[in-house]
Amino acid sequence: MSLFPFQFGPGGRSIVVDASGRLVATGDVTASGYPLGFGETGRTIVVDDSGRLILSVLSPGLGGAGGGEVNTASNVGSSGLGFFKLKSGVNLQFKKLVVGNELAMVSGVDVHTIGPSPFVELLSAASVSVDMSAANKFFIELDDAATFVFNGPVDGSKYCFLISQFIGTGTITWPATVQWRGHTAPTLTASTGVYDFVTMIYNSTLNVFLADVGLDFGV
Repeated sequence: MSLFPFQFGPGGRSIVVDASGRLVATGDVTASGYPLGFGETGRTIVVDDSGRLILSVLSPGLGGAGGGEVNTASNVGSSGLGFFKLKSGVNLQFKKLVVGNELAMVSGVDVHTIGPSPFVELLSAASVSVDMSAANKFFIELDDAATFVFNGPVDGSKYCFLISQFIGTGTITWPATVQWRGHTAPTLTASTGVYDFVTMIYNSTLNVFLADVGLDFGV
């Protein structure tokens, strides 16, 4: 967070609320006061970790329409994202979330999303690498035999695979850690224009994916 010093006018002034409800700097509460200078527009007064009043700066592209309020979450700004100060030991209430949008939590360089996430397309090949640390929904159009290799699964996460056929001869060899309902990997639908849907959940202690399948979705 970058800071801008407040401009209080002549020395010895105090921050007060004037008759119009504005914060002004004045040495006499009956005086008209000096408007506070906030630097660039759109800044917010917040309390830093030392308990001081400071003027926050939102990074370009991250500005919420009301961003930076202490112990509150901002509403969505024109750039499409909200912003709030790092919190510890407090409860936040989120209201009027837009259906279909994600809530993003940023920790360092990692971004964790809550809400709908898009399918990630996998390219059909003899060996298909699946990055499970970055996504949990995948789509593939098979055109031949493929062996799936799972990387970075997260304990307790659910994963989905939407599978279609390009010419009707595609197959998948699943990792040995995938365990199926009924103890047998499914035979995929050998038709074009339809879909098979595989779901699984990962347990890191057992190092297994418990999987199930729905076959032959179509019209």
